[in-house]
Amino acid sequence: MPRVLTLLGALLLTVSACGKDLGELCEEDADCKSDRCVRPPGFGAEEIAQCTLSCDDGCPGGSTCVSELWCLPSCDDSSSCPEGTVCDAFFGACFAACNDDSECVNNTCSAAMLCDGT
Repeated sequence: MPRVLTLLGALLLTVSACGKDLGELCEEDADCKSDRCVRPPGFGAEEIAQCTLSCDDGCPGGSTCVSELWCLPSCDDSSSCPEGTVCDAFFGACFAACNDDSECVNNTCSAAMLCDGT
């Protein structure tokens, strides 16, 4: 019986470790370790969501609270951001990168691959 419990425990740890990390691109809440996949309005590419956490309980180390709403990875430049995201120097946080104007609410994707207005 202890052997079964050990195997069950290992399986549960493996399952709980599945999912995308903070800031990674996602399609639904279940994709994320945080169980929170959002498309922050006015920030980054509007059509692309990222795994995030609420700032309510404070953000984990290595992340920044943006607009008192979402925790996103902190950055100094885009090389430290998850794939598909870019560093917004104003916020010091990684946002979903836009590829063209149609991905932004205001229809303007900047040369920095951020929707204007961030």
